Amino acid sequence: MGYVALYRRFRPKSFDSIAGQEHVVKTLKNQIKNNRISHAYLFCGPRGTGKTSAALVFAHAVNCMSNVDGDVCGECEYCRQSGENIDIVEIDAASNNGVDEIRNLREMVRYMPAVGRYKVYIIDEVHMLSAGAFNALLKTLEEPPPYVIFILATTEVHKIPATIISRCQRFDFKAITPKEITQVLKGIASKMNIPADNDALAAIARWANGGLRDAIGLFDQTIDYSDGKITLDCVNQVIGTAGIDFTMSFIDAIADGNTAELLRKTDEIVNKGKDLAVFAKDVTNHLRNILLYSLTKSAEMLDIDTETEKLYSDAAKKFTNTRLMRAIELLSSLESELRYSGQARIIVELTLIKICRPEVSDDIESLRDSVEQLQKQIASGAIKAAPAEAQPQPKKSSPAAPAKEVKKQAPTVTGGALSDVWKAYVSELKKTDVRMYGYIKNCTFSQTSEESAELIFSANDAVFANSLERLNKKELICKALSEKTGKNISITVKCEAANHESGTDKVEKALEGLLSKDKIEIV
Repeated sequence: MGYVALYRRFRPKSFDSIAGQEHVVKTLKNQIKNNRISHAYLFCGPRGTGKTSAALVFAHAVNCMSNVDGDVCGECEYCRQSGENIDIVEIDAASNNGVDEIRNLREMVRYMPAVGRYKVYIIDEVHMLSAGAFNALLKTLEEPPPYVIFILATTEVHKIPATIISRCQRFDFKAITPKEITQVLKGIASKMNIPADNDALAAIARWANGGLRDAIGLFDQTIDYSDGKITLDCVNQVIGTAGIDFTMSFIDAIADGNTAELLRKTDEIVNKGKDLAVFAKDVTNHLRNILLYSLTKSAEMLDIDTETEKLYSDAAKKFTNTRLMRAIELLSSLESELRYSGQARIIVELTLIKICRPEVSDDIESLRDSVEQLQKQIASGAIKAAPAEAQPQPKKSSPAAPAKEVKKQAPTVTGGALSDVWKAYVSELKKTDVRMYGYIKNCTFSQTSEESAELIFSANDAVFANSLERLNKKELICKALSEKTGKNISITVKCEAANHESGTDKVEKALEGLLSKDKIEIV
């Protein structure tokens, strides 16, 4: 016989050897012990989590002549016929999904089991059956002969009609945790007398993403690549990603916003023949771990060693949570895009530029990221806010007025240039009428004559211009200016044409509101 893949060689032969599905195992064993066996089961969950293996173990356990605590004994005649028993029928619904195949199945269930008490039909990937095939299966599935058990297995339960689900006992298989996968891999390595580093097995477990079969397959492949001992470097080479040192230096470049360094490292990855999609997934996982560490200040959820925890701790100090979440979102979207694109490098490079330079994007998250980066630079002294321009002092209405009297009076101006009166009026509103000040603070005052002026609003502030007209605020302004100048002042409100505003302009405006300054000077 030729070589047998490890996931087949070490396939569970009993309930006790099924990893990570205690809730399923306990229920099935109790049903067998108490003779409360149902006629139909539905096993659903992610791939490689033990659905078909549990179905085969259950099929042998219900027929075991001397089962132990609901599990197979492994010694009776029936157990020794494992893999050859005609009472256990496995059907691949992906290739037998028509009405005719199900009709043949309905004919087969009439025959009694040859050896055991039950005849068990395991239909794998049952969601692949056609609508007609499901309809043909309904009646038989609801009321099969007393000696027949149906076990339906699927990774996409949402595709199965509710009429089928309601006729089955449903068991949801969960993704297997990295710790549980690591323990299984250690057991396999021990049985095969293959030395393996713990960090290498942990890396395989993390990469399997909850699928034990995928983890064992990768472990099998790594054995062939290694020179007698499985190390983390061997795993990285087989997976096609870089080591943690390179990946963390890549993440440091993201934190620093160093686009040139990121593009250089991307070129290095391509030149080494690494898969960009695999590397992007690895970076995303590390960023996710850094975010969790930043939020919890603990490595308990991450299953990492002390050295990796130190790397995550240092990296968390360089990021804000908003930046981390935006980077994770962009890289997660990148994974799906790479599946359908032949220009992987271009897409990766564009995504990295978006992460490092949020000002090139127009979405609100990018704007927030830009503001947070600038806040960080202000705190470090790389950027400083310039002092606000001094407001011109209003002219005194009476030069002979005593100093004490001037301090008590409001900063108003009677007479003089209309533009000076306007500045004094705005300064007064800032203290006495905040709402009115909010309407006019961003407009441009343009004096057209001694008794007339224009208030010019940008396209983005058109709402304030409309409000002045609609709420009769313009008349209030004219009245106030007329009283201060002793002239009949008229005001015209104008609004500029719409103009595309760049991301940089948005950031500057956000910073003006944030810092309460008129200017931001970058040094």
